[in-house]
Amino acid sequence: MQTNVIYLSDASYDDQTKSAGIGIKNLTTFETLCMSIQADGVGAAEEYALIIAIEHALQHNHRNCVFVYDHLYIDTKALHTFYAGMFEKLQFMWFKREYLYQVDRLASMARPKKAKEKFSRLALLRKQIPTLREEVLVTMFMSLTRGETYGYLAAISQSAPVYREFPKGISNANQMVICLLSQLGNKPLREKLFERFGAHNALRHIALENFLAQVGFDESWIEDARYECRGLDSA
Repeated sequence: MQTNVIYLSDASYDDQTKSAGIGIKNLTTFETLCMSIQADGVGAAEEYALIIAIEHALQHNHRNCVFVYDHLYIDTKALHTFYAGMFEKLQFMWFKREYLYQVDRLASMARPKKAKEKFSRLALLRKQIPTLREEVLVTMFMSLTRGETYGYLAAISQSAPVYREFPKGISNANQMVICLLSQLGNKPLREKLFERFGAHNALRHIALENFLAQVGFDESWIEDARYECRGLDSA
């Protein structure tokens, strides 16, 4: 049997233009591949990225493969049923998206520039706000905070997500997250934040948009936060 070959795959999707960048990487040979596609939603784009990785493995005669992906709702059982006969050993493994930063960056770079320019992260977030519970909204951004700020947000959200990495040069992430939550959260959340952190000046639209762009916010963060808070739904 051949040795294990591990592939990473990811997609970066723009709902406004229905376009996505696809990134894959072979961790054994260090080969990478990226492209842009049209897709009917983030789920379709993520599944297509995984299929591209599988096809790349087949084209290069890798027959003992582990495919790592970060989208929770891909039907990997169906993919396994279809492709299993073409491999000696075929495995799928889900990781949180922060562990796939290499292909996440490839996918972001591959997404058409015009789509990036039109994409408003703040508009996406505001559109979703009415559907988000307080705990989900807090969980979505607390992974960018550190120290006592993280501890307090963990207490009010009853969650403890893994830290997200952010670009060097961002030294005010704690303050930015509190400002963001204070402006977008409901009245009870705003009161909790005011009691703990005091008043925060309202940030202009462009400041919030720039911060969200710097940290790479997209709709997958919403999905990750809902998944992180899933235990609260059944409590």
